[in-house]
Amino acid sequence: HLSFLGLALVLRGWGLFSLRTSPVGDEGLNGYFAIAWAREWKWEFFITSGQLPPFLTWALCPLFKFIRDPLFDLWALPAALSFLTVLLGYWAAREYFSRPFAVLSAWLLSFGFWPVFMGRLCHQGAVIPFWECGLLLLLTTFMRSKAKGKRSLLAFALGCVAGLGSLFYTSWPVLVLAVLVPALVRTPLRV
Repeated sequence: HLSFLGLALVLRGWGLFSLRTSPVGDEGLNGYFAIAWAREWKWEFFITSGQLPPFLTWALCPLFKFIRDPLFDLWALPAALSFLTVLLGYWAAREYFSRPFAVLSAWLLSFGFWPVFMGRLCHQGAVIPFWECGLLLLLTTFMRSKAKGKRSLLAFALGCVAGLGSLFYTSWPVLVLAVLVPALVRTPLRV
């Protein structure tokens, strides 16, 4: 399993800075705001008239402040998140499903077109798979948990991560609904 994780890491890093010579539209916008906020921090939640969620731009700020290599600053974070998604996706799938299914999930996250492509693009959508796998991990851990105290803590964490989704991408309510339904089925409300 370490061999395909190594290949996934190489695939995300290989030629990362040689694919394009300059950022495309949304990447430039993220870089522009990250550079401005690296100089003077602003707690803006939704940016521009397109209501751009702030998480990715906030996460880019330290890179632009301390590394100061614009292309590295833009493209290294999505590549790292894409690789971490492979690990988080395996862990989440392993929590609820069989080991072969978890390996298949990690393999698809490692070599599938969209996970690799999104790891090469500094766009808010690049954060979605990482956030989804985190939600899935919390959900599966919650659903398997038997201890009441641990379940309460996991339910709180699941609610916080689901609620903070508005910072990641504008389609977050759909994912919250997808997490809420199984959580409520597993733990019916008592009035």
